[in-house]
Amino acid sequence: MITSRIKNKKALIEWIRENRELLAGLIVFWITFIIMLIISLNLNDGKIVYALDDAYIHMAIAKNFSQKGVWGVTRYEFSSSSSSILYSLLLSLIFLFGPNEIVPLIINLIFANLLIIFIHFILKKNGLPSYAILLALILLIFFIPIPFLIFTGMEHIIQILINLMFVYLASIILIDENIQYRQIISKQKDSLIIQDKFFFLIIPLVTMIRFEGMFFIFIISLLFLVRRKIFYSGLVILLGFLPIIIFGLISMSYGWYFFPNPVVLKGNLQSYTDIWSVLETLEYKAFIKNPNILFLIIGAIFFLSLNKFVKKDIWRLESIFAITFVIVSCLHLLLIGAAYENQNLSRYEGYLIALGIITIFLYIIEYIPQGISITKLESYALKVKNNSKLFKIQLITSCVIFFFLFYTFVPRSIYLIRRTPQATNNIYEQQYHMGLFLQKYYEGECIALNDIGAVNYLADIECLDLRGLGSDDVARAIVNDELDEEFVYEAAKRHDCVIAIIYEDKDYGYDIPSQWTKVGEWELKYNVVCGDDTVSFWAVDPDEINDLMENLEDFSRFLPETVIESGNYTK
Repeated sequence: MITSRIKNKKALIEWIRENRELLAGLIVFWITFIIMLIISLNLNDGKIVYALDDAYIHMAIAKNFSQKGVWGVTRYEFSSSSSSILYSLLLSLIFLFGPNEIVPLIINLIFANLLIIFIHFILKKNGLPSYAILLALILLIFFIPIPFLIFTGMEHIIQILINLMFVYLASIILIDENIQYRQIISKQKDSLIIQDKFFFLIIPLVTMIRFEGMFFIFIISLLFLVRRKIFYSGLVILLGFLPIIIFGLISMSYGWYFFPNPVVLKGNLQSYTDIWSVLETLEYKAFIKNPNILFLIIGAIFFLSLNKFVKKDIWRLESIFAITFVIVSCLHLLLIGAAYENQNLSRYEGYLIALGIITIFLYIIEYIPQGISITKLESYALKVKNNSKLFKIQLITSCVIFFFLFYTFVPRSIYLIRRTPQATNNIYEQQYHMGLFLQKYYEGECIALNDIGAVNYLADIECLDLRGLGSDDVARAIVNDELDEEFVYEAAKRHDCVIAIIYEDKDYGYDIPSQWTKVGEWELKYNVVCGDDTVSFWAVDPDEINDLMENLEDFSRFLPETVIESGNYTK
């Protein structure tokens, strides 16, 4: 017994020694997260609040699907309002035991740790020395940045993990010269190894977690086709697009678009009329306005070219990562757009940043010292001397790439991490209390809204979403360029809305109907994330004016002191 304990203790000490860079990375991550959590809780009266209202859209769908069997932001009707089928399903499964606002935080924490562990596995398995692995983990934690994504309460951390697993497993199969296909049904026990089974399980998750996964499905399938691995190419397309087709058909059966409304309304594709508009968007809007992604692309292309023309070998792990990263990045910037002008959209770039940084580190493995001891450095110096020309090019290029990475990413990371707790406070001050207000006074009523997340999660209301994510008639009006003052007025009348809570000064393409009466406003002092500093309350039904004034006046005692109230009800 004593001998066994000593062996276990020695094994644990040895494991810690061999994985000290992973533990160090996890410690850095947890310290950062805990500090941000403490600040956020202090700002929000001890409540868990997320930095984006979009997180509550997932939670509203999960609540209604798990409790009422309705996939929608309200329990009254189906709505295709989520761009992540898998994340909403995962929340729904947990919400079967009762909705709880802490669930997205716990899910993201679990997957953040799994993501760091998996990145460590990839880099260590492919020979990156410990000091470089630690550097890579720290860069990824702060350049993505992972703590920011946790507080969004959304699916992006899971997306990064699934995408990396998919590309890594696909790369292993692609680079294996002996694999053409494996029969799924066979008498041989080893006909389908565990690696393949796991790969096939991952494929549908790539598009289920976010629709950008279609980029990966298309590229990896094409690479399998080029590699003449026809079986894998066909299976990737089939399994990758099957969830999209199934959900799209269900959505259309309810009269909605094939793709979810967030995908239809937030994409840039409908604005392209010819090849010149596409090129203009690629050159100016996408690349120049996203220098952080641009320098990763340049680095990946350089190293990819090196493998092609110097090593004469393109079918390597790092090359497949590079090809996938470059093409996916171009498709993302073209079809989804630039996030540089709106840092709140930085959550969409996380999977690109992770894939790009890992690609760079996979390439530099053989061009950096394998340790920082005297012996390792001496061996490295001799290696550089014997291959001086090649190493000089590599080292200079690597230094330039890392310089520009720090130059472009550090300000972005500081901005996002510093602003995240304040962003949670903005949601708490505005959308969260809008939800509490409607929960207290307007249960079961129809409300016209610009932000539909927290209000629908907290309150049982019918909803007219004037941005189209939760209302199909509004979405179609936006797509057809028919959303104007008259349409909004008629839609509110048709849906029997009693009040509206909207951003008056935000240009959403329509004027406020003249028949509505503004009763009050809530203004934020330090807004970093909400659509506007001020949200206004309107009586859609003239008979509702007095009641709305009384309700706002009564609810005033529940508002945080930092919210500035104004309007008729304050006089």
